[in-house]
Amino acid sequence: ADRDRDQVRANAAYARAVELGSTNAYSYYRAAQLTWKPQLDAAALQAIQKHLEHAIELDATYANAHSFLAEVLTARDQAQAALAPAERAVALEPGESYHRVALAGVLLKLDRLEEARKSARLGLQLADDDGDRSNAERFQLYLDDYARYAEQRMRVEAANACQGGDALACARILPHFEQS
Repeated sequence: ADRDRDQVRANAAYARAVELGSTNAYSYYRAAQLTWKPQLDAAALQAIQKHLEHAIELDATYANAHSFLAEVLTARDQAQAALAPAERAVALEPGESYHRVALAGVLLKLDRLEEARKSARLGLQLADDDGDRSNAERFQLYLDDYARYAEQRMRVEAANACQGGDALACARILPHFEQS
């Protein structure tokens, strides 16, 4: 079913394998992958997390499971917990684009923008197919938008503080006003 790209049958097969207690890490990883949809609720994210944790228990060297777990933890607002699996995936497969982009997502959530940019750039350099390249490029565009938004937010906050009489905020915002 997976080879035929029949997601409905594949999802049912992997779910059944997990239900029967498969000892194959890929079964849990793929069950988690086929369950993923944008904007899942907390219970669904928890179930995916459990599948990925079980996949890692079965095969601690399965880098994709570590990266996906990092993404799920980040989606659950647990970025600090996501850092270790993201770094582990990179350590296991340093030449894989997906792991670098997943690490970049965690770093961004931890407000480590420059490190996130570096990891995303490396992810783009390592991309060896259209899917990886597209994923890395989209994430870099997201980082650029995020940085612009953060800069604008900082300027607005500084301008508001300056209007409130904060001399330090005025000193920070003045060069931006002069530049404009």
